[in-house]
Amino acid sequence: METAIQIQNVWKIFGNNSKEALDAIQNKKISKQEALEKYNSVIGVSDVSFDVNKGEIFCVMGLSGSGKSTLVRHINRLLEPTSGKILINNQDVMQFDKDNLQELRNKKIGMVFQNFALMPHRSVLDNIAMPLEIRGISKNDRLDAANKILNIVELQGWGNKYAHELSGGMQQRVGLARALAADPEFLLMDEPFSALDPLIRRQLQSEFIKLSKQMKKTTVFITHDLDEAVRVGHRIAIMRDGAVVQIGTPEEIVVNPADEYVADFVKGISRLKVVQAKTIMKSIKDYENKFGSLDNDNEIVNENDVLSKLIETSISKDKPIVVKPVFSRHAETRMAQRGVQAQAVSIIINHGDRRIHVGSGLKSFSVSRQKADQLVRDEEIKPAMVERLSNLCVIVANDNNEAVVSVIHPTNKKRGRSYYNAKGYEPSHRRHRKRRCQNT
Repeated sequence: METAIQIQNVWKIFGNNSKEALDAIQNKKISKQEALEKYNSVIGVSDVSFDVNKGEIFCVMGLSGSGKSTLVRHINRLLEPTSGKILINNQDVMQFDKDNLQELRNKKIGMVFQNFALMPHRSVLDNIAMPLEIRGISKNDRLDAANKILNIVELQGWGNKYAHELSGGMQQRVGLARALAADPEFLLMDEPFSALDPLIRRQLQSEFIKLSKQMKKTTVFITHDLDEAVRVGHRIAIMRDGAVVQIGTPEEIVVNPADEYVADFVKGISRLKVVQAKTIMKSIKDYENKFGSLDNDNEIVNENDVLSKLIETSISKDKPIVVKPVFSRHAETRMAQRGVQAQAVSIIINHGDRRIHVGSGLKSFSVSRQKADQLVRDEEIKPAMVERLSNLCVIVANDNNEAVVSVIHPTNKKRGRSYYNAKGYEPSHRRHRKRRCQNT
């Protein structure tokens, strides 16, 4: 995946002697307490490095005082690191001059705070439009944009109200809408839902997850609540005393905690809610070698379903459960039409060559004849599947869910073009040809 944000060996030491304290910490290995006593300096962030992928919700969590908020405020240089680099789209933020930094904050990064930070003398609509006002956008244009965002966060009809007339959950929606109004590439969210009632908090989490999929924003999400991090985040970084002690998916952190500190964090999280089917599944080949061929009426679940779903399914039917990739309705229709089984799709995705940008937000997987023959030699597939695999192309959504969109025959150019055009995706050569015609 494409990297959007890079944090490289970032240190933040608070105090007038921060440079001296850092030198002593790195070279003399003095403790946090010694840094305070000898240099009157406090360690806020301790040698943190990680990458955030484009379109990812990356959660940074830890107890109060762990350094999570301090760390994230370095991304838009609200705080200056004592040492280290912060890169956004491969540009070193520390090298930005005043104008570039202002552009970064005004146009590329939106922030959502815990305390809403709404202007009490401004209406909801004016609060949302404020980032665009700062950028010098005309009143009509910024109000039009604010109204569109208002609909997205489901606050239609509340534009003329003021902050004190809204509930806490509605105020937080306005705060989120204001961050989205400028259409930033990145979102920094500092415990945005922690001040809300549990029910409203869960509702907003769900809405944010939906919005994130819809708008594909790269998000760094600060929280002290592991349940929230597990529910919202694609990956989680757990901090302690300014340092990152573990980074991983919710499943990785719950199943394989790095140390006792992380284990204590996750002990209250049920594995049934985070462990996915694909983690514990056995290959169909291994099953059939031991028990014989599978029947056609087995229960089928998606590979991203959690264990609780598998348990429910296993109770309802005393048969093996077959785990398949996530398919769109269109993909299921095409597979049924062409007699393609889920097993074949899984093999193509797992062993095939990948090509990005076959359409808007899509990527394709295909298996060459040479590769298929190799799979036969490795006993991954049966010889009868060679022709089938080498004549199929699997189209997958290029996002974090990576659902199978369609299954096509790559040799049938007419069918491939029909699929793209029906879905609104044009081959690049057509787009270029159209552009040249327009220019002339």
